[in-house]
Amino acid sequence: MGLAEIRAQWHCRETDSTASAAKWDALSADFAEHPLPTEDNDKFMALLHDTYRGGSGTALDIGCGTGQYALAIAPKFQQVTGVDISEGMIRHAQQNAEQSGLNRVSFQVSDWEHLPVTDPLLTQRYDLVLGHMTSAIDSAAALERMCMVCRGMCYLSKPSRRHDPISDRVRELAGLRPRNDPDMIPNIFSMLWYLGYDPKIEYWNTKWNSKRPLGVATAFYLNDLRESAPVTLETEEKIRDYLQSQAKNDIVQEDAEVLITNVYWSTGPQE
Repeated sequence: MGLAEIRAQWHCRETDSTASAAKWDALSADFAEHPLPTEDNDKFMALLHDTYRGGSGTALDIGCGTGQYALAIAPKFQQVTGVDISEGMIRHAQQNAEQSGLNRVSFQVSDWEHLPVTDPLLTQRYDLVLGHMTSAIDSAAALERMCMVCRGMCYLSKPSRRHDPISDRVRELAGLRPRNDPDMIPNIFSMLWYLGYDPKIEYWNTKWNSKRPLGVATAFYLNDLRESAPVTLETEEKIRDYLQSQAKNDIVQEDAEVLITNVYWSTGPQE
């Protein structure tokens, strides 16, 4: 498969951007409580420390969530920008930045895949571009944009093989398959290779444990479905009943097993 075929086949799936934003809005308060990652407690930060050889001018965090990684790398750069589709995530990211006292970090609400080509985010060039565990880079066009704005190094971290028992059951009740795309990592590597880059890959297995109030969990799972297709009242009722059956003391707990795939590459001269 060549570059043209990848571009034709790996495209942005039809999604409801309102549902996508609402899904992440529902989790923003919880994500905001996560501590800042360091090289000692976070494998992705350790990977950056061990392999990044770019400049220290500017950095861009695509799908930044509540800003933990943008804030963690800020001391090493003159300016860091974080973007996310969720207003809730960005609001908490801005609050986290204010609390940290870092004035070199800015955050804005943006849909990376659908930004107009004249948007200032796409006319600048960054020494470091991150896409950590984000669905913002889920198509050939989004990946090419990531490369286009980078003059140094890119890092893309994706959950590639995962088993989320509750999420999988919710999707089954809606008539959908589990959210696993076996072609995603091959598409990423092949596209970068055909574009002339030299991508490197590192993997690690991890377990995610989430504990969410029933209302938050229900909003998250339903909006996750609505991203792809409308949810009928009958299906919504089934899912609400299922989540209620899984809740203990009004908390829905999910233990997921995930293979994290990290792809990183240089796009230009490094200092």
